[in-house]
Amino acid sequence: MEKFKTQFTMSGIPTDVMVQPVNNDTFECTLMLIDYFEGEEFGSSEEGPDATVKLTDDTCQIVGESKITLTETDLKSLAGAIVTVIR
Repeated sequence: MEKFKTQFTMSGIPTDVMVQPVNNDTFECTLMLIDYFEGEEFGSSEEGPDATVKLTDDTCQIVGESKITLTETDLKSLAGAIVTVIR
């Protein structure tokens, strides 16, 4: 599967994320931010993904180091957004 963009709720705020599949259950995620002055969208990090997550049942868990902090609710929302696209 190719890279795709989806949206999940992070800390109560709808957040766009670019998702790059690594394998069947592991995904690299980069938050997409908006430059309100230019009106353009861009990835939050130039150096790799913000987080790598592994899907488990109805949620996902962070694999390795993460540049962002996601609560359990955020992780469930992210998992739901990914599953909606891949299935």
